[in-house]
Amino acid sequence: MSLALGGGCETNDPIAYVDADISAMDGGVDRPTGDVSPRPDGGVDPDGLNRDGLNRDGLSRDGLNRDGQTPDGQIAPDTSPDGPNPTCSNTCDVTFELADSGESDVILMGEFDDWSTGITMQKSGGRWTATVSLRHGQLVQYKFAKNGKTQWVTDPIGKTCKELGTNENSYLHVECPKPCAITNSDDWRDGVLYFVMLDRFVNGDKTNDDPVKDRFGQPVRPISDWNGGDLQGLIDKIKDGYFTRLGVNILWISNPIEAADGAWDGWGDSGQKDEIYTGYHGYWPTDMNKVEPRLGTRLKLKEMIQEAHQKGIKVIMDYPMNHVHQDSPHFKNHATWFWPLHLFGQDCICGSSACGWESAQRERCWFDPFLPDFNYTVPAAMTFSLNNLVSWAKDVGGDGSNVGFDGFRMDAVKHIDISWVTSMRKRLESEFPGKWLWTVGETFTGDKALIKAYVGPDKLDGQFDFPLHDEIRSKLIQRQGTMKNLGAFLQDNRCPYGGKSLMSPFLGNHDKQRVIHDAENKFYKRFSFPAQPTAAEPYERLAMGFTLLMTLPGVPLIYYGDEVGLAGGQDPDNRRMMPFNGKTYAQAGNDDAKTLSVNAAQEKLFKHIAKLTTIRHSNPALRRGYPEVDWNATTDQVLVYSMTFSGQTIIVAINRSDSTQNTINVGSGSYTDLLTNTSVSGSFSLPPRSAKILK
Repeated sequence: MSLALGGGCETNDPIAYVDADISAMDGGVDRPTGDVSPRPDGGVDPDGLNRDGLNRDGLSRDGLNRDGQTPDGQIAPDTSPDGPNPTCSNTCDVTFELADSGESDVILMGEFDDWSTGITMQKSGGRWTATVSLRHGQLVQYKFAKNGKTQWVTDPIGKTCKELGTNENSYLHVECPKPCAITNSDDWRDGVLYFVMLDRFVNGDKTNDDPVKDRFGQPVRPISDWNGGDLQGLIDKIKDGYFTRLGVNILWISNPIEAADGAWDGWGDSGQKDEIYTGYHGYWPTDMNKVEPRLGTRLKLKEMIQEAHQKGIKVIMDYPMNHVHQDSPHFKNHATWFWPLHLFGQDCICGSSACGWESAQRERCWFDPFLPDFNYTVPAAMTFSLNNLVSWAKDVGGDGSNVGFDGFRMDAVKHIDISWVTSMRKRLESEFPGKWLWTVGETFTGDKALIKAYVGPDKLDGQFDFPLHDEIRSKLIQRQGTMKNLGAFLQDNRCPYGGKSLMSPFLGNHDKQRVIHDAENKFYKRFSFPAQPTAAEPYERLAMGFTLLMTLPGVPLIYYGDEVGLAGGQDPDNRRMMPFNGKTYAQAGNDDAKTLSVNAAQEKLFKHIAKLTTIRHSNPALRRGYPEVDWNATTDQVLVYSMTFSGQTIIVAINRSDSTQNTINVGSGSYTDLLTNTSVSGSFSLPPRSAKILK
């Protein structure tokens, strides 16, 4: 294929495609035979473009940059002695070619137009050709549709990956000849995400503490009650620079909306609902227009967002669109907005025999008998919900000051009618023209097809990558299977959600036991209350997990407390109070780890993660590249892969085993290990539970 600058300047001759065996006709659901055009889901275009070609990288639609920096796609200043470089461009023409083998016609199909129409290829000199203008760094899936779209074939000499199941597409990671420097810090692809559970982070204002303590004389366990964390505590940590020095530039906060008062039945370790819980977590909302008073006020929420923005940190809201608590005025006054609890003569509770978690009733089941489920087939319910969502993006203070959330984490996506997702996308793009509000969903499943169903040009930008999470925790942290298995998963994981999606890889999660115990190969129930590990090995394994996480594409997530390997069993024990000791950064001798009551192994983990985020922010290949596994160097115990972007290649090598792995060969030459800032040859050893990031 040939590349040309946006201005049409050819840079190299077309690469001739050689004849090769043509792959079998596609049988995947998104690649039908015949003349039906496929429509696989996409997501956020990683090049910063909107679905309709408008810029979504923080630039206004008239091309002006909100932060005063040079917009992508325009000429960037050149400080070289030769003066400005007029050929800088992040757009280039890519010519796709296929050797003629007697086809009547060939259409190039791909993600460049969301698989809608394709481009009719022209035959000349024994080759079919088509040229597409693409963005630098864009990962594009494509296929050739031949003979009236009756045959769909991959590129005979291109790279392929699995989209879903056995369905394979060709893909191209676009590298333009003279790309402009990355100057726009407002791009979500450059983010490191941190989840703050507000009630469990920092108690900054004891005057709003109000634990429930008991229900009709039955005590509420402290771990299940309100613990005192609040917005003021979060503000204090933002201002003190904790997140900035950790390398975090996106905060996801737990839902701050008013929660149900009192305590309610929930699951215990017996497998029965013999425990009681409060709504500290934010998932039992009542008045969707108010802030929970135990956390603060709407004006305090506004202050928090403003302080974050002052530090260059974006804030996304955990939005609960699936249900409310039965005490909600919206349920009391508008019962027709919600699905009836009863179905087929019994209660339609999620997970019951009548309404299984993955059944056809999953969009109408109630999570609990006290959590009415929104019915978005009712127009008034849809209108209310979307208006409410927009209000939190426009004016969190309720004072008309135009301070709002920068994006949303959407809760329990698979449990709502998909019309809400598509309507949400249209509404946000209509209300905020030229502004990209990242929308990332939670679909708790290992089913990639189900996750993908909610990601696309008219849906969510991305989702939390649960299948990848499961793979990392099992293969790397728990050491089940092999690192070759993990490598194969990484290779295929670039395609299932579409090259335009912006997913979030993660290790820890507020619905699973703390990952530090996976590193011990131990499992704890809800109320086991395991002690904080003291041995170094589990923390070193967790450090390897974060090494992988911070060198993969997407927006990596740090679950609060995982930066120090916080202990905890299943929910609610995985939501312990963050162990801050009350010291500021200055009071702790300018050492963030010393602001926490942690052991030496925890301190070492914290500093390793801070180093990783620095490396990630300093090397675009780790944010914009895609992993290419080095199968010659990868073994059952060692994973080696490279990340490439704009001429920069970073090599990552991770040893999960408890023994030294000798003679890891990644090629000739000398490299710098970015973790230690030492020189390394192309052949080296890896000590137990260690890694190298080579440049």
